[in-house]
Amino acid sequence: MGVERMAGSNPEFGMAEPTGWITHDHDDLKNLNCALTRVHWQQDRRVLDYCDRHGILLQSEIPAWGYATFEGMDFHPGTEIMQNGLEQLQEMIDRDRNHPCIISWGLCNEVDGQNPPAHEFAQRLYAEAKKLDLVACAPMPRIHCRRRRAKTSVG
Repeated sequence: MGVERMAGSNPEFGMAEPTGWITHDHDDLKNLNCALTRVHWQQDRRVLDYCDRHGILLQSEIPAWGYATFEGMDFHPGTEIMQNGLEQLQEMIDRDRNHPCIISWGLCNEVDGQNPPAHEFAQRLYAEAKKLDLVACAPMPRIHCRRRRAKTSVG
């Protein structure tokens, strides 16, 4: 089973979650037999360390979200948003690539991939992710990378 955990959901802590709360939340995931979690932005290293130690798989994602992200852009993503996405992707992969819990790099979420600038954004990030993570990146329906240890075919 997989669930999405949203860091910062506890109003007492917000995004400044203490280690005890991170452990509490992830212990709950383990008690629910959760094997996978997905997040919409890069996580605190303590989250990744917990997932590494306890066998929870994780998709980490840059915070490029929503249909409105590319509103008003004609055929190409704006220079600033493209550069920001590429920088965040590079920082995320550089920092987190050696965590065994990371199985997938999320490039964007709910951006309307049929919209030309959103499609180009996702394609450019996908190409960059393949360069940054030399472990096999295979195309997935949501246009993200996935680490694979065994040879697979893409059809």
